[in-house]
Amino acid sequence: MEFGLGTNGKGANNLKVGSGAFRQLTPLNDLKLDESGNPTSSDHLFMNGSEIFNFSLEMVPILVKETLGNNQLNMEQIDQFVFHQANKYMLNFIRKKIKIPAEKFYYFMETVGNTVSATIPIALYEAMKDKTILENQNVLIAGFGVGYSWAGNVLRFK
Repeated sequence: MEFGLGTNGKGANNLKVGSGAFRQLTPLNDLKLDESGNPTSSDHLFMNGSEIFNFSLEMVPILVKETLGNNQLNMEQIDQFVFHQANKYMLNFIRKKIKIPAEKFYYFMETVGNTVSATIPIALYEAMKDKTILENQNVLIAGFGVGYSWAGNVLRFK
């Protein structure tokens, strides 16, 4: 099966720790409150949630279309869709935008949450365990996030 993948560094400032490692060897101790009263600091993880959400809404449908095309498949030939388990709100929004039927879209995050790059393997394992994914099914996987980066493929389960 053929991958769809890409990366674009324009989102680097939307999910980062500003200090640390070789960028800044000592903490900056620059804690302040933003206009909503939320603490921000270069010494801690910063995520611009709305920009990450917008990136995901823009790129994931393109990724799915590219992955299907690269594999000469259409939506109807996919038995299950397993995406990076970012959060249920975002995934449901993306699912509806792409017009994936709810019964073909797998969620598994209630007991583990967003485990970053491990979300897809964990969800695949659970989907096989609970018999959502069966032999000879096509499963489209899609990962997206940090940086901005994205990748997808179709797995055939034997």
